[in-house]
Amino acid sequence: MRRSIPIALFLLPLAAVASACLWDVDTLDQERSRFPDTLELIIGRFPRHSRAYYEWRVKDRQARLAAGESTAAIYDDLGVALDKLGRHAEAIETMQAKEKLFPGLYETLANRGTFHIHHGELEEGARWIEKAIEVNPDAHFGREVYQLELVRFLLKQRGGAAKSEPEASSPEMSVPRGFAVHVLALRPDDDRAAVIREALRGVQGMMRFGSYDSPVLLEALGDLLVADPDPRVDARQLAARAYLHAGQRVTSSEEKQRLRQRGDEVLRMHENLDAAKVSAQLKRELKEAAQWHRQLEQNEARWIRDSKVDPDEMYRKTYLRSEETPNSAAAPSTAVKPAKRWPTLYAGLFLGLGVGLVLVLRGLKH
Repeated sequence: MRRSIPIALFLLPLAAVASACLWDVDTLDQERSRFPDTLELIIGRFPRHSRAYYEWRVKDRQARLAAGESTAAIYDDLGVALDKLGRHAEAIETMQAKEKLFPGLYETLANRGTFHIHHGELEEGARWIEKAIEVNPDAHFGREVYQLELVRFLLKQRGGAAKSEPEASSPEMSVPRGFAVHVLALRPDDDRAAVIREALRGVQGMMRFGSYDSPVLLEALGDLLVADPDPRVDARQLAARAYLHAGQRVTSSEEKQRLRQRGDEVLRMHENLDAAKVSAQLKRELKEAAQWHRQLEQNEARWIRDSKVDPDEMYRKTYLRSEETPNSAAAPSTAVKPAKRWPTLYAGLFLGLGVGLVLVLRGLKH
């Protein structure tokens, strides 16, 4: 019987280590496992072209068109590059020229709608997005459907429509707010969780392929992250980051205060989440993301200078995953790394082993 004691004692610390990962069910790491790539989208740490690249692409595609290489894809590339550079009117003109040569294409309609929206022409943009959806409602994982609904939501707000969301003091953070209210009203008889997650995928797609730091998209993302009715889903740290980052991107002091308050409210729903701490973490994460993207900018600048390489091909090889997963494409090692737990685990292991050894030696003396 005595010989079995040492084995049991040495197994105790191993059991403690095995259960260590279960201590904190509200960690940011676990939220990210439920919503992969969401933090990277919020802070901008994912593959996206530099301004220098889009300037190069405009010159490259214009030169190819001038040389007689006229394809629909070249017009799309040129239009998107112009739009990314803020030259929205020229981007719209590019789609008009493309339509004359290649009439009725979904890509033309979707791009033109987006360009009008970016140009501040929401009603006109919505009209073209509606046409694109008629041609291909399932393109881009249904992203255009939610782009259209977000525009409609903004137009409703612009028209002074009352906001159908709970008061700031509401203790139920799963109660839908903002864009989540609008989305759920479209399909009141459908499963709420399924509707929210489908809309979430659409907004994430807009962030990845559009403007990740748009305060409108960031707030919509936050609204959807806290609206999931599944009690096992807890994304409040991600939602708070989305609201807080949106608050940094707006210029109105009133809007800054509103979004900051929304982020604080989300965090206050849990006694272990400190708003000041999360804000400090977000600041560090944004800084790290900016540093990461500067390296990408340097790579693209080097590829543009090197006449022996194709910047498009180098970008694809370096940063993009398989085309089979376009909505989660990311460069190798782009994910924000979670805090390392190994030092804590090893400390617990050795402490447990030490205690076990002491107890074994005492048992052998008796």
